[in-house]
Amino acid sequence: MEIFVATRREDVPTGLIRYASVDGSVPGATVTWDHHVTGHAINLDVIPALIDQRLDGVGTTLADTDALVSVLAVLFGGVSRLPRLAALRSACWSCDHLRPADDVSPEDAAAGEHLHHWVTRELLARGDNGFSALAWELHARLSNGQPLPQAVRPQVSTAGRWTVVAQVALVELRDGERVDPQHVYDRTGCVVVIVTEPHPAGGPRYTIGLAPDEDRDLRPLLDELARLEYAAGAPCLGPEPVPANENWGGRRTVFGSPWNYGSRLEPKRVAEEARRFVADAQMET
Repeated sequence: MEIFVATRREDVPTGLIRYASVDGSVPGATVTWDHHVTGHAINLDVIPALIDQRLDGVGTTLADTDALVSVLAVLFGGVSRLPRLAALRSACWSCDHLRPADDVSPEDAAAGEHLHHWVTRELLARGDNGFSALAWELHARLSNGQPLPQAVRPQVSTAGRWTVVAQVALVELRDGERVDPQHVYDRTGCVVVIVTEPHPAGGPRYTIGLAPDEDRDLRPLLDELARLEYAAGAPCLGPEPVPANENWGGRRTVFGSPWNYGSRLEPKRVAEEARRFVADAQMET
């Protein structure tokens, strides 16, 4: 089975006929299991317990721990067949929510958190081209009953230019810089963090997240930014944040700007909308 990362149909490896898409919506997939569309907490929650489809590939739109564990679920033939399921679920929570899962043992929570840090470190070193090899390496470890690989949380925290106003942090990165979102939340106490970096096609690329201890829904902000992106014109195809529209997308706690081009929205405008969202949410409570 071929494992790949693609956000456009032309980036899917040639020769694949029936492939799955996990933790993102790869165009042309035979079946898509994407919790950004369904709203589930982690992507394992939308993958079947048993998978009986004949597939010759599995892809994702972004290589991270949640995507990698989802690929493993496909390789093993369903979530119910995954070894070390509790630890793997908690690794996905550490990836997507910056905290372990609530319903696992302390041992599985620690194993999952350290696995997530290991995957993050390896993906930084290997890039998207190493995603397939990493998946097969973990598949072999799990199949052979070997311990899960472990690493401590990487200390990448001071990059970029930070602006903090009204419980919203805007972190502007230059090419090649990285930042640890948890460090931003810890240091600023902000409700919302916006990370912007250069898109390879030009313009900015955004990732917007909610602080782990906040119980709010970012989707109204996502809807508004998607509407503004569409109003800015092509190549955006529609005002709703759904995969077919080449627009923003994500879920209630984290989302981002379009995959295949730089956003037409300036950082100042995005930050203004985020501050308006936070102010409106405070007035409702």
